[in-house]
Formats: sequence, C-alpha cells, structure tokens
Amino acid sequence: MYGSIQYTVAGLRLQINWQPYMIKLKKEYPYSAYMSQEEPCDVNVMIRPASQLMRRNTDPVFASSRNRVYFDDGKFYRYQGALLDMAPENWKSCQVVTPSRPGDVEVYLRQEEKCIQEGDLLSALGLDYLLALQGKVLLHAAYIQCLGQAVLFTAPSGTGKSTQAELWRQHRPGTRIVNGDRAVFSVEDERTMAHGFPFCGSSGISHNISCPLKAIVVLRQGKKNHLVRLAGAQAATILLSECMVPLWDRIATQRVMDTVTQVVEQCPIYLYHCLPDASAVEHLYHVIYEGGKPDE
Repeated sequence: MYGSIQYTVAGLRLQINWQPYMIKLKKEYPYSAYMSQEEPCDVNVMIRPASQLMRRNTDPVFASSRNRVYFDDGKFYRYQGALLDMAPENWKSCQVVTPSRPGDVEVYLRQEEKCIQEGDLLSALGLDYLLALQGKVLLHAAYIQCLGQAVLFTAPSGTGKSTQAELWRQHRPGTRIVNGDRAVFSVEDERTMAHGFPFCGSSGISHNISCPLKAIVVLRQGKKNHLVRLAGAQAATILLSECMVPLWDRIATQRVMDTVTQVVEQCPIYLYHCLPDASAVEHLYHVIYEGGKPDE
C-alpha cells in the first residue's frame, strides 16, 4: 500500500507516491499551501528511499555546485545536494527522468531517518526541471501583485529586489508580495502569467497565487530613477540570465527559450536603474499603470 499527496505548482499537477512504512512526511509552511486535489495529474512521482546514492559510470553531462546530471541508459539522473564537487556523500537526492516519458518520475532520497520535512521532499522533486519540460520558467525574482496583476523584479542577489517589493507594499495600498525571491512565468491561452513557487530564499514570503503578468523589471542600483524598455534579443538575453535553464536537456531548454521569446514579445520588459525609496515606486507605477513613457 502506498501513501500519496498531490501538489499544484504553477499549474503543474503532481502526485507524489511513497511507501508509508518507509517515509513519514512532516508538513510545514509555506509548502502545504501548494497541496491540491486536482485531477488528472500531469506528473506521477515515485519516492524511493536509498541507503546511499551511487555514482553513475559515465561522465556528467552537467555539473554545478549543487547539481550533477548524468545521462545513462536513456535516462537523466540528477543528483542534488550541497558541496557536490567534494564527494558523493553530500548528495541528498537523485531525480530520474526518462525524456520519452516525462510524466513518470522517480526520486531517490538518501534517508537515514523515517521522517522527511515537506520542504526537503519538494526540493528533491527538481521542480525547476519538471516545470521547464512543460514550458514554465522559474525566474529569480521578487513577485508582487498590484491591481490584480503581477510585476516581477528580477536581478542578481543583493541588487534590491526585496527592497523594491517592500516599497510597493508600503506605498501602493493593496499591493501584496507573493514571493520574495522566486516566481514562475508561462504563457497560458496566449496570456502571459505569473505563478507562486514554494521556495522563497531568505524572504520567508511564498503564496500560491497566479495572475496575469503586467511587466518584468530588471533592477539595477542607480543614482537616479531611469527606466528604459528592452526588446528582442537584448530583453531575452538579460531575462535568461536570471532564469533556471536545464541545460542538460535539449528539449526542456528549447521549451524555456520558446516561452521566454513569447513573453518578451507579449509583455513589457524594463531595465530600471533606481533609488531605494518611494520615488522609484511612483516613477515605475506611472509608466506601467498610467501610460507614462519610459525614459530616453
């Protein structure tokens, strides 16, 4: 007999299955907000505990500080953890995806204890990759909702995403911070959309909210407020630099590229050198919501 739980993230419906006598799930905020009972599911995930995660006998097709991806026997094996360049003992999970059957996924958890935190489970799923396979793109961004629409502030860490989101909350009544560090964007029925994501960095703010995407703002620190609209290849290149792209999978990468291209064509993308005060809010609001013109 298997235990199961369902989540919906950015419209992607996942059913997670495991053997209850092997794994006990401990629910926690904000991850439980993404639980759902939507049918049918897009992806079925089987969770399997493992005493250790064995290294593949091939060279990795992708490597970063927290990921190792191997392609073996027609499957991608994605190992996740901390300090992966040191030793396999630091690997925490392995996601196994067969490109020809992306709706069936296996996840092996290195498990010394019977209980697993909900956040650790969702992290092991490799949601960025599963979303990319559906053409939904994870962006490093603070996500606010204003007048029923989404504005995404994207920038490298430490550039002021959270500051700008908080300024909007303070100075534009009714503005809500949906996520302080991550957002998903997609094109649904020819509309650009923004979605909440379970993980939110150190901000502690994550809500499961989807709404139409009004604009994406690429932030830079400045000595004055100066807003210009980006277009074409320039907009796509800057946007992609903050997107999660599964470079090991050609099909998933192409779907990310296609979605970015569509969003750039349909949604305003701005580059904003700005001050960390209320004047930055008013300047941007005037252009986005009141029809003002960007700066030359």
